[in-house]
Amino acid sequence: MWGDAFNTRANKVRMHEWKQSGVTGYYDQVAWLLPETMAETADNLARNNLLANPYCIGPWGFLITDKPTHPSHGEMEKILEHWGRTYEPFTEAYRRYGTMAYSVCEECFVARDDKAWDNPEVLRDYRLYLKERYGDIAKINEIWNAKFGGFDEINQISFADAKTSRQPTRWLDQELHKVDRFNKVTEKIYDTIQQRDPGAGISIDCQGGMDY
Repeated sequence: MWGDAFNTRANKVRMHEWKQSGVTGYYDQVAWLLPETMAETADNLARNNLLANPYCIGPWGFLITDKPTHPSHGEMEKILEHWGRTYEPFTEAYRRYGTMAYSVCEECFVARDDKAWDNPEVLRDYRLYLKERYGDIAKINEIWNAKFGGFDEINQISFADAKTSRQPTRWLDQELHKVDRFNKVTEKIYDTIQQRDPGAGISIDCQGGMDY
């Protein structure tokens, strides 16, 4: 059941009625609650023998940029730090009773604005990604059908330019860079959960929805 369990009369009535109907757990909507309310919600579910699948939060509109306007925007290192901190109150509230799983990626997505991805911070991180992935420039030149003298010469390429220059793998690597960094955010969230609530599961919900 998707619901809330913090202390309101309506929530208490619904909790009682849903239990009568055979509900055994909550997809507990705690993503934007204050820490003390998260704890209250976890307490109420435990008192009523209801399992918790806390709907936490994940990177909506993920974007690497030097001009962040959203918690899912910024330098990669700072984005990872933010999501690590974000999960501290969630685990503090729910690890006391255990969970079905922490819902860590609900309708999350990579920002699709190509112009927004064309910025110096992306390029810095993209070059770092290519070094991690390929090791040396000769391998990139072979795969991309290119003639770069070093990683610092690499810039981003549009889909149209990649198509006309017969460098589809070059454009594909740009897209894989976004996916790799997006996945690293979820990895950071998972690591934080495991450090603070060892053995806890995670769930990934509502993928492939309108945000894609």
